[in-house]
Amino acid sequence: MGLRPCADLVEMIEARRAVTGDRPLAFFVVSQAIKNTKLGGEVAAALKKYSLPVFKSGTTQRVVYPTTASEGRTVLLPMLKPKRSTRPSEGKQAALDVLSADEKVRLDLDIPKQTMRQLKMRAVEGDRSGSDIVRKSVDEYLSK
Repeated sequence: MGLRPCADLVEMIEARRAVTGDRPLAFFVVSQAIKNTKLGGEVAAALKKYSLPVFKSGTTQRVVYPTTASEGRTVLLPMLKPKRSTRPSEGKQAALDVLSADEKVRLDLDIPKQTMRQLKMRAVEGDRSGSDIVRKSVDEYLSK
């Protein structure tokens, strides 16, 4: 939620606590703060004026996520590029090795409902998974 509704929320919690004896427990957690920006710190400071404590830890987002998504890249690529040395560190090398291995990626596919039913039936009949059937079909198509 934004900061504006916080006052109303704190007021409701305090009213409930007056009746139930400090229940419910309540805290603020800053989430989706943009990392390394002034605004993240300002939000935490603004929340301290309320009677509820603010957790020191929270969640953040990095600007690299929307940037790489708009460019059709992964967030791993900027991290894997060596900055000064041409020899990657041990951790970066391990990540590069994993990425270059024969890894699997998820394929999200829209197909007609009837086709999906038929695929499931064939999978059950053949004691295979639908994924196996699709993978084999794609492999056969690409080998032509």
